[in-house]
Amino acid sequence: MQLNFIIIFGTRWHFRPVKGGWDGTLNCPDCRSPQRFVEKEAFRAFTLYWMPLFRTADGGRLVECCQCQGRFDPPQELGPDPVPLDVSHFL
Repeated sequence: MQLNFIIIFGTRWHFRPVKGGWDGTLNCPDCRSPQRFVEKEAFRAFTLYWMPLFRTADGGRLVECCQCQGRFDPPQELGPDPVPLDVSHFL
C-alpha cells in the first residue's frame, strides 16, 4: 500500500497587538483622515499548515490603522523604538 501526503510549511510575518501598548488617533496617510491606531509587534514565524510554531525573526513595533490595516513606523511620542523598522519588507 502506498501512502501519499503533502507537508505544507514556510514562514510569514505576523502582527500581534502589544499588551498594554499605545492606542490612539492619528492621521492615516492611506485613509487621508484621522483614524484609530493600535501598537503592534511584528515577527516572522515558521509555519506548518499555516499555524505559527516558533519565531524566526523580530520585526520590532509598529502602529496599524484600524480602518485600512496600513502599518507605519511608531510616532515620536511613543519613545525610541529599539529595533529600526522598515515596514516595506512586511508587505
